[in-house]
Amino acid sequence: MIKRAGAIVTLLCFMFASFAAQAVVIQFQGGNPVAGADAFTDFSTLTPTGGLSDPMTFDGFTLDQVNGDTNGIWTTYNPGGGTGLGWYPNGGDSGYTQIVLASGADFVDVGLFVGSGNGGHNYLAYQLLNNGIQIAAGVLSGHQTPFHWLAITGGGFDTINLRDGNNGSIAIGDGSHNALAFDKIAATVPAPLTLSLFAIGLLGLARVRKARSA
Repeated sequence: MIKRAGAIVTLLCFMFASFAAQAVVIQFQGGNPVAGADAFTDFSTLTPTGGLSDPMTFDGFTLDQVNGDTNGIWTTYNPGGGTGLGWYPNGGDSGYTQIVLASGADFVDVGLFVGSGNGGHNYLAYQLLNNGIQIAAGVLSGHQTPFHWLAITGGGFDTINLRDGNNGSIAIGDGSHNALAFDKIAATVPAPLTLSLFAIGLLGLARVRKARSA
């Protein structure tokens, strides 16, 4: 009985470890990478205007323009290919956009329909954080206008920071000109069952160890 319980615990822990250890993959692709999103916005709940304050929470997301200027956020900007509404710093700024789930949960798969307000901005800088600790950062080439899908898959992060620029040396918070626009955001979160199984596995492991020591 103890051996069987130990085997079950080992399997559950392995399943959770495999889930948690997935490498994050960030790439541009042709379509929305998220099926059955837990949170989705196309910004249709916002008033089509400029000069909105930030941060703002809507449709399950909280967005903030960090280190940006005071001109506010447009929700009418559309460099082409989008639905007519988007999150865009008025005239561009020197900051970056930060995205978290309003619930505070981690992300698993995220699809962002992104574009640039500047035709020369062909690079996109990204930074992913988990509880304030950086787990991934880099720069993608091929950023463009009109909008296209950015896929972030693999999970294990709770904060997304993004900005664009005109060279491959851009970085989050470097102060260079940013004109990143969002048209849609779709995201999934970890299944509660997975976390519950992990907790059950830890409890079972403790009981097995106690039985063996006895």
